[in-house]
Amino acid sequence: MATTPTTPTQLPVPSEKPQDLKFNAGKIDEFVTSMEWTYTDRFDNKHYTIEGINYLAQQVMSSFGYVTLSGVTFTTGATVSTPNEVLFNTADNSYYKWSGSFAAGPKIVPSNSTPESTGGIGPGKWLNVGDTTLRSDLAAGEKANLVGYTNPENGDESTVDETLTAKLPNVIGSVTTPATGQKFLSLKTYSGDHDFCYINGGSETKATKKYKKTGNATVTLSPVNGATPAALTVDTVGYVDPTSPDTSGTPVAPQRTSLSQLTFEGDDAGSECGLAILQGMEFRLDRLSFRKTKIALWMKDVWMTEITGLSAWGQIRHEGGTSTTYKNCFAKVIDPTVNHGAFRLSNLNYSNLISCASDGTLNTAYWFDNCDAVNVIGCGCEVPSAPPGGYGAAISIINSCNMVFDSFRCLPKPDETQPLVAVFSDNSIAFNNLCNATSGTYGWDLFVHGTGNIITFNGGKFNTGEIPKVGVSAAAAGSKIIVNTSSNKFIHVVSEGNDSVIFEPFSEYLSIDSTVAVTFGSTTTGVTTVAKDVKYRKEGGLVTVEFYLEFNGGPGQAGVMLMRNLPYVAKNIASGTVSVTRDLPSSRGQFTVTIDRGSNSLQFFKFANPTCTAVNETDITSTTAIRGSITYTVNSQFY
Repeated sequence: MATTPTTPTQLPVPSEKPQDLKFNAGKIDEFVTSMEWTYTDRFDNKHYTIEGINYLAQQVMSSFGYVTLSGVTFTTGATVSTPNEVLFNTADNSYYKWSGSFAAGPKIVPSNSTPESTGGIGPGKWLNVGDTTLRSDLAAGEKANLVGYTNPENGDESTVDETLTAKLPNVIGSVTTPATGQKFLSLKTYSGDHDFCYINGGSETKATKKYKKTGNATVTLSPVNGATPAALTVDTVGYVDPTSPDTSGTPVAPQRTSLSQLTFEGDDAGSECGLAILQGMEFRLDRLSFRKTKIALWMKDVWMTEITGLSAWGQIRHEGGTSTTYKNCFAKVIDPTVNHGAFRLSNLNYSNLISCASDGTLNTAYWFDNCDAVNVIGCGCEVPSAPPGGYGAAISIINSCNMVFDSFRCLPKPDETQPLVAVFSDNSIAFNNLCNATSGTYGWDLFVHGTGNIITFNGGKFNTGEIPKVGVSAAAAGSKIIVNTSSNKFIHVVSEGNDSVIFEPFSEYLSIDSTVAVTFGSTTTGVTTVAKDVKYRKEGGLVTVEFYLEFNGGPGQAGVMLMRNLPYVAKNIASGTVSVTRDLPSSRGQFTVTIDRGSNSLQFFKFANPTCTAVNETDITSTTAIRGSITYTVNSQFY
C-alpha cells in the first residue's frame, strides 16, 4: 500500500492532493482542540483557533463594561456566560468576574460557594472588580496608570498619592502650629491653598487659611557644622529644619525646601518671626504671606535661593550668604521697635532685588550693610518714613557696600525733613536713573555721613532738576559724589560739612560780563566807562577766558589795570594773548595778559624797550579797545 506524502503542496485552494488533505485533517484537530490562540496553514498564514476566537470575544465583551448579574450571588449560585458579567460575593461585599476560559461553556457557580471554592482568585480565575481592589492597586503596584495617568515628560508611572502630592496643594486650610513653630524639611515641597489678600484699598490684610501660632514659645536653630552662623533662638511661626538632610556621611546644609501659597500668622499679640531659615541652599519661596510678625522672613546664611511674590507685613531680613534673588516682593514695617529697614540686608554678596516695593513703612524702606555686588533693579517705595539720626527714608547704606541701583523710584511723604538716601562710610554706590518723584519738599536727595564713599548718579529726576540736592557731614571729608547728566557731568569732593553742596561742572560755558570788574589800582570797584563782553569755557581742569573791552571815557581810577572776579582761581601761572588793541596813546607797545598762581584776576602788560611793564591808566584813552584770551589750569576735583 502506497504511503501518503506528509509535506503539503503549494497548489491553490481547493487542492485534492492526498498530502494536502492529510495536512488539513491535522489542522482541523488543531483548530478544535488546541489551547493556543492561532494555528498555521500550508501557506504559512496564521488563523485563530476556537480558543483564540473565544479570547477575542472575551476581550470585546470586556470592553463593553461590566454587566451585573441581578438577583444571584455566590451564595445563591449562578451561571456566568460572558467575561463581562460580574457576580456579587456577600462575604466581602465585592463583585467578581470570571477571567478563565468559556470554551467549554458558561461558568457554573454552585450555591453556597465562594470565589476561592469555585475556581480560585487570580489571573485566569476570579478577579475582584470592586473599588477596594482598585484603591489598593492605585496605591501600589499598578499605580496611577490604572486611571490613564503616566508622567507626560518621561512616561514614568507613579502612585496616586505621589501624583496628587505633585499636582495639588498638600497644605489645605488652616494649620495650628506646634508651640515652637511648624518645621519644614529639606528636599520637600509644601504648597497650600491659603487665601491671604489685601483689603480696604490695600491698607489692611485678611487671611482665613494660614499657619497660625499661639503663644511665644521659642525654638533654637543650630548650624550643621561649626559655629557659623551663630545659633538662633527665635519665636517663629515656621522654620526650616536646620539639621543635615543626609546622615550617611559628612553633614550637609539644609537644602531644596520649596514653600508656596502659604500664610504665616503670629500670635494675636504678635510674634518675633514668621519664617526662620538659619542656613542652607536652593530654597524656593513663592507667594508666601506674613501677618502679625515683626520679622516676616529671617534668613541667616542662605545662598542660591529664589524668593518670589512675598507679601510681608513685617521685615524681610537677610544676614549672610550669596546668590539670592528677591523678585516682586513687598515688605512693610509699622512697628517702631523693629530695627531699621523693611528690607534689611547685611553681609550679602552677588544677589538681586527685582521689582520689589515698600509702602508706608517706618524707619527706612531699604537698609544695606556690608553688601557686595548687590543689584537693586526696578524697585521703589512710597511715603516711607526715616528714623532720627540722618538715616534715609527710602534707602540707608551703612558701611562697606558695593551696589548698583537701577531705576529706583521713591515717592516721598509730604514735607519729609530727613534725607531720602543716606550713605555712611566706605561705600561704592551707583544710582542709574534714580527718580524722587514729588512736587513737594523734602530734606535731601542724598546725605553723606562718613568718609571713603564714591557715589555716582547716572541720570535721574529730582526736585532740583537733573542735579540732586546733597548734604554732607564734616566727617565725610574725602567722599566723592559724581553726577552724570544728559549733557554734562559734575563732581563734589567733601572737604567740610555743608547742607547743600555746590557741584563743580566738568564742562561750563558762560557769559560773565556782569560779574567781572575792570579796575585800576587797589580798588575792587570796576570802572563804569568800559563795555565788557567776557565769556569763559571750562573743560575739566582747564579754563579759557575770552574778552573784549571797549572804553567810552577815561578810567577815572589810577594804578595797575586788572580784570577781577573770574569764576576760578588759577592753579599755575599762565600767559595769554591780546590780539587786538585800538586807540592806545602814542608810542605804546603791544599788550599781553597774564594770571598769577592762586589768583582769579587778569593783569595786563605792555611791551616797551628794554622792559615789559604793567598797563595803568596812562596807557588807556577814552576810546581804547582790547581783545584777547587766556587759558589756564584750575584746581579741579575731576583730577
